[in-house]
Parts: sequence; C-alpha cells; structure tokens
Amino acid sequence: MAADAIQYGEGLMWEWVALAAGGLAGWYVRNIGGKADRKHGTWRLEEANRLLLDAETRGMEMHRREIANILIGIDPEVMSRSYDRGWQYQRELLASPPERIEADMASLAHKFPNYLDFDIIGTRHFVPYSETLRSTSQVDIIDRYLDVSKWLLLLSLRNGKKPHRMLFDEEDFKVLERCMRSVRDGRLKRRMEAAMEAYYLFDRTLSSYGTEAAKNDRHSFEQGDRSVHRLYTQYSPEIEYGVSLREPEEYGVYSSYVHDNGKITHTYSRSEATFEKRDYLDWR
Repeated sequence: MAADAIQYGEGLMWEWVALAAGGLAGWYVRNIGGKADRKHGTWRLEEANRLLLDAETRGMEMHRREIANILIGIDPEVMSRSYDRGWQYQRELLASPPERIEADMASLAHKFPNYLDFDIIGTRHFVPYSETLRSTSQVDIIDRYLDVSKWLLLLSLRNGKKPHRMLFDEEDFKVLERCMRSVRDGRLKRRMEAAMEAYYLFDRTLSSYGTEAAKNDRHSFEQGDRSVHRLYTQYSPEIEYGVSLREPEEYGVYSSYVHDNGKITHTYSRSEATFEKRDYLDWR
C-alpha cells in the first residue's frame, strides 16, 4: 500500500508538473509570443500602408507629368507660368506654421476624396488626350496641375521634415526653361519651314508662268496667316528672308549660305517685326 501510495504520489506530481509547464507555455504564447506576433503583424500592416502610399504617390507623379505635357501642348508659356505658381505656393507653405499643412491637406482631401478623383483625363489609355479634353478648359487643366502638385508637396512636408529635394527648385526651373525654349523654337522652325516651302512654290510658279512685271515684284509673298519678305543685309553673303507669322504672332529670319564646295547651310533665327534682332533657334 505504501509503495502504491508513493507511486500514485509521483504520478500526481508529474501531472501537476505537466499542467504547470502547459500553463507556462500558454502564458508565454499569450504574453511573449503573442506580443511578437502582434508586433510583426503591426510591422506588416505599416509596411503595406507605406507601399500603398508609395504606389499612390508614384501614380500622382506620373499624372502630374501627363498634365504638364498637356499644358506644353497648349503653350509652353502656360506651362512655365503654372510651374511658377506652384513654386510660389511652395514658398508660402514653407514660411507658414505646421497647421497650414494639415488645413490644406484637409481641404484637398475634401475636394478629392479618392486618388482617382485627381485624374483629369479619366479615359482608356489609347484614347487621344485631344478627344478626352475637348470640353475641358485651359483653366481647369492648370488648376488640376496645381492641385496634384500641392498634394505631392503636402505629403512630403507633413512629417514636419523638409525633404532632401523639394518639388519645385532652381535646378528644376533651369531645366524647364531650356525645355520650353526648345519646344518654342521647334514650333517656330516648323512654321518657318512651311512658310518658306509655300514661298518657294510661289517663286517657281512665278518663274515659269508669271509676267515680267510680276517676276520683278516677287520680293514679297503673303498667304493666309504668313508672309515672306526678301531681306538685304549689307556685306552679308547669306540669302535672307523675313518670315511673319500670325496666330500666334511670331517673326523669324531664314537664311541660307552656299559654300564653295556646293554645300548649303540653313539658319533659323527668332526675330521681331523689323527683323533687326536675330536669336538663333535651339530646337534640339
């Protein structure tokens, strides 16, 4: 009996040890392991939110680029003025208290409850922008460029730290100026080429079929919104023409020079109504 009691007591003791160990393991899982799991889960949620915000921000940056190209298509000057307005807003924001950031974010969030609401194009990727934006005013397109820019700027400043690279800055503006000049000069060059092509057709036709009086009076040509006039610069070996264009109003000087080896060099310059000023075009 005593031996049985001892054996029973030992068995009961090990049962209590097992129960205690199980309880301790459960407590560990709930309090130690559970905290680790919750911490890991919190990290994963924060990481997912960060990746989502990063994707949405990149989407906004791409849409800002889309709108900028639309503005350039309308007029490079419009793009430059829109950029300058955004830059001015950035200066005001940096000089304002932190509450301004939260207030402006709340205002934009009310205006655009979802990220997709920022999309002013809102059509299939293969539909031409010209068709989609036919009923959209230039003012609305400019405002949307500014709204998207403001949101990106506010996101970069809302943690109270100034980002390493601001949305608008001097370096960016210099690149903008070079690009816009290239676009403007390229458009003027194409308009001048079209005017000169029409002039040369007129000149060849006049040479073949015109009267002597008409041939002697062909130093000028006018057709629709463009006109070409022969220019004479003293001591210049180049053959020069002044090109006047309307809607929009622009002036240019086209010149050609025949080298000794027969090669012909063509030059395009931006000018004004008197054709005295010459500013070589940079369309590349």
